[in-house]
Amino acid sequence: MNEPSTRRRRSRRGSVYLALLICSMIVTVIGLSALSVTRIRQRTVQSDVGLAEARLHARSALELGLLWINTTPNWRTKYPNGDWVVKQPIGGGTFTLNGVDPVDGNLANSTSDPVVLTGTGEEGNARFMLQVRMQPQPGPIDALKSGLVANGQITVSSGRTLTIDYGPVTTNSLLQIDGAVIGDVQAAAVAGSGLITDPVTSEPATVAMPTSTVVSDYAAKGVTILKSGTISGFVLGPGVNPWGATNADGVYVIDTQGSDLTIQDARVSGTLVIKAAGRKVTLRDAVFFKSVRSDYPALIVEGNLDINLDSSLSVLSEPVLGINLNPIGAPLDGLFNNSTTDTYPKEIDGLVHVLGTLNMLKDATVKGAIICEGTVTIADTNHLVYDRTVYDLPPVGYTAPLGRMAVVPGSWQQVTLP
Repeated sequence: MNEPSTRRRRSRRGSVYLALLICSMIVTVIGLSALSVTRIRQRTVQSDVGLAEARLHARSALELGLLWINTTPNWRTKYPNGDWVVKQPIGGGTFTLNGVDPVDGNLANSTSDPVVLTGTGEEGNARFMLQVRMQPQPGPIDALKSGLVANGQITVSSGRTLTIDYGPVTTNSLLQIDGAVIGDVQAAAVAGSGLITDPVTSEPATVAMPTSTVVSDYAAKGVTILKSGTISGFVLGPGVNPWGATNADGVYVIDTQGSDLTIQDARVSGTLVIKAAGRKVTLRDAVFFKSVRSDYPALIVEGNLDINLDSSLSVLSEPVLGINLNPIGAPLDGLFNNSTTDTYPKEIDGLVHVLGTLNMLKDATVKGAIICEGTVTIADTNHLVYDRTVYDLPPVGYTAPLGRMAVVPGSWQQVTLP
């Protein structure tokens, strides 16, 4: 009678043991799975951290390459095509820097070729490659580094003084000092018994002049005016030309047709190009020239230039002339009116480029820079204020074809690992 009951109790106990065994196995599996997941997550986190560190190492390699290129004049020969740095320790990893010429595989044979830099960063088992391309960019010509630069001799006459602020006086030839120069001087040679207030720097090489196409290039941009003799009492600007069509950039070309030209009592808001090869151009009495575009010069003279302005004693005066010099078509600093009560400084603001000789008479002031391809004579007390903007933002046509190396926009990219 008790045997079936006993079997039932044993069966229930066996079922319980089996259930407990299954539960124990499930718990064990869950525990092992959780441990595996944790380990996988740890490895993933470690991998992510390692990859991030490797990426930073690759970026550091490229930053080093950019620094070397921008600070080492002979980098093309010092760092040959191929690896520049191999497994340089950094942090807990390393980086490798590679530079190649994608054009012909030779960095040293041409300054016009680009360079592709590749940085490889490693951290543990993580590896990351980053790449950037650099291309030579046009830069300002060296002539724009000076307040006054001449290809020929500069002479400061006896009893006369040239004051230059913020930049040097530079000549590729002799600086003849019979008067005084207040400011920095760079010259191949210096003669005379005059005074130079600052030490003289001997120029290591000839400062290159602008290209020969500057006059024709700007002449092609402007409106031509046929004038010679003396012209006075006028204003030229982007929307004003008393002799014909206007030019939105304020570029006007006066062709003297082989004659001399004198300009007086006038304001030019823009770029004036004067074609008077072998002849003399004179700026006298009261004129105010200022380029309307920061990337254009104020005055280009194909010929010889006399600046005969007494900037210290008087002004360019609308009441005296009886004309409005800042009408709607030629505003000054954005302002215009219909009155004839304003006055203006007697000076030239911007870059002045003279292809012939330059004589500076009276107490003339020029704010910007002067490039003279001939000789310069300082025949009175003159004041030059160098504006470095002409170098930092060089006018169109006054750049060297190959200047600094610059990163090509959009060229930063990750490289697929081999």
